[in-house]
Amino acid sequence: MPATPHTVTSASAGTAIASGAGTITAFTMNQPATAQVDDMTQLVLLDQAAAPTGPTPPARTLYAANMRALACELDPKPGFALTPGTTAPTWPKTIVPAGTVIAFSAGCWVQSCPANMTFTVTC
Repeated sequence: MPATPHTVTSASAGTAIASGAGTITAFTMNQPATAQVDDMTQLVLLDQAAAPTGPTPPARTLYAANMRALACELDPKPGFALTPGTTAPTWPKTIVPAGTVIAFSAGCWVQSCPANMTFTVTC
């Protein structure tokens, strides 16, 4: 089965992106409606066989970062004056460099996601 892009937002917390073994082959961050860099809620993706509630086997973290760590990905918003010669920002921003594959063995789950952020995960 070919890899499918999945949209991850704060409403996705506690949901499965994929079940069983697989890989994340692409991972991007879309332009936020508002960027709350002081939001300490992390984007956390877990390798876990069941929903991250109750007594389950320990989960392995596939990816975790908060908005302060992701702030370097946030370019000026439209309408922000750019220095002459500066390239305008482009979206989405790649979180995982090309050629990087993140493998999971039990499933890929969203534990948490910062508010007002949208990510696309292909697995």
